[in-house]
Amino acid sequence: MDVTLDLKPSNAERVRLGAEKKARLLKSCRDLMAAGSFRPTSSEIAGKGGEHDIVNRFGSISILYEEALDDSAVVRITAKVMNGGMGELTVRQMHRIARAVVFGRLST
Repeated sequence: MDVTLDLKPSNAERVRLGAEKKARLLKSCRDLMAAGSFRPTSSEIAGKGGEHDIVNRFGSISILYEEALDDSAVVRITAKVMNGGMGELTVRQMHRIARAVVFGRLST
């Protein structure tokens, strides 16, 4: 009797694993940004071989930075930059400040 084991993950499993890895990379990037590393390197975000993982999931580290700058991350990053004195800033203004810190330019 021949028994064949298929150890390859199914397509659904690969998609699920890919989504989980992408979420871990985003969380790591956001945590580093919130801690003051506004342009974390691929190895800081994902460890050894991180650039490969980032390119596979996002296309580039700049795209990862873009996705990491959602509203909750923006609030944490801006609070770090301004030492908690955000005062009357709107989320849009905070987003512009965070983008300026990360990308070195103000967004329009």
